[in-house]
Amino acid sequence: MRAPFRGLAAMATTDRDLHAWVHELKTWPEMFEAVRSGAKPFEIRRDDRGFEVGDWLRLREFEDLPQRYTGRELRRRISYVLPGRQFGLEPGFVVLGLSEGPDQLQAEVDRLRALLNAPELRDFASGVVLEAAHQRERWGVDHDAGKGPEAWFWLVGFLAGKALRSAIAGDLDKALHHCISTAAALANWHAALLGADNRMRPGIAPPDGGGA
Repeated sequence: MRAPFRGLAAMATTDRDLHAWVHELKTWPEMFEAVRSGAKPFEIRRDDRGFEVGDWLRLREFEDLPQRYTGRELRRRISYVLPGRQFGLEPGFVVLGLSEGPDQLQAEVDRLRALLNAPELRDFASGVVLEAAHQRERWGVDHDAGKGPEAWFWLVGFLAGKALRSAIAGDLDKALHHCISTAAALANWHAALLGADNRMRPGIAPPDGGGA
């Protein structure tokens, strides 16, 4: 059980889930942006709050003129603590190593989701891998339109037919996309036959009513 702190440390509040402390700190715009971009994965602060590994920093961007909070903030977790009197660091100061916070993790999730949902048209092999993953997410086990070999067969035929119609219409991008989606459906069928991956149940009508 860590001892309670006084003075400036009173701004820290306990995190009930992690049994850690959340330290609220003013941060100049230049330093705030450097932390946000990942160029500065550390903080140098006065050692007056009892910082510990596992604690969280709530960094609030603060302008000098006029003196005000901008409304932007970051959360970073303390991954390392280097106290003063070492490597030239003055007594009373501390270097805090920072690990990724929820905003960084969410940004990476958003980036990967956008990549997953962006069809690759030119690189056939990469496109099939991405589209197969997209199909498993979209046509998951909650979708019960089809389960047997016949459903897989009709899905492949349906997607190949869309490639045919797009090619006849001269829509090259759609024709390329549906060629890849047809191959991706075959890849998922192949995995289902082997018992390697059963996360997809094929059907013709998508769960959300949109096109395949």
